[in-house]
Amino acid sequence: MVEPSAEHHDDVEVIEESSPNTEQVSAEAYWGQIEAKLQTGARWFYWIAGLSVVNSLISLAEGDRQFIVGLGLTQVVDAIAIGIAQQSPDMALVAKIVAGVFTFFAATVFVGLGFGSGKRLSWVFVVGMVFYALDGLIYLLAMEWLSLGFHIFVLTRLFTGFRACRELNAAESEMAAQEV
Repeated sequence: MVEPSAEHHDDVEVIEESSPNTEQVSAEAYWGQIEAKLQTGARWFYWIAGLSVVNSLISLAEGDRQFIVGLGLTQVVDAIAIGIAQQSPDMALVAKIVAGVFTFFAATVFVGLGFGSGKRLSWVFVVGMVFYALDGLIYLLAMEWLSLGFHIFVLTRLFTGFRACRELNAAESEMAAQEV
């Protein structure tokens, strides 16, 4: 940031701009990058939530496409609902509504994880990573290697966000301790 300083010379005001030191600029850039990593990690929870809803809508409409980012658990619930619908057509609507409500609940949990992790709550990152890792086990059991691989990729992005969160929180605590 450039802060002007004013000098008065006879009726003329001269404004000199003081330049920020390079250490301050470097530190601000560094912490900006760390904050960006945190927010990028947190946004993955929103992607998981949104694409899980889209996957369920497609699945419950008996479509044949899926995104690999979504939750395996919602896909299992959707498959059960579709199986019930095929076996008992009079229960089809109820089964699909229950599956849709389950997906909405799961998506809401992941939206909450995104919100909490974006607010620098490192424990929220941990809870979300545990949930997503457990969800990945579904793909391991089903031998869905592409989806499992993508779960691992997303977990690395979440972990990067978690590390950034911890680093920012530690720096903030250190600054607060120095002020006291």
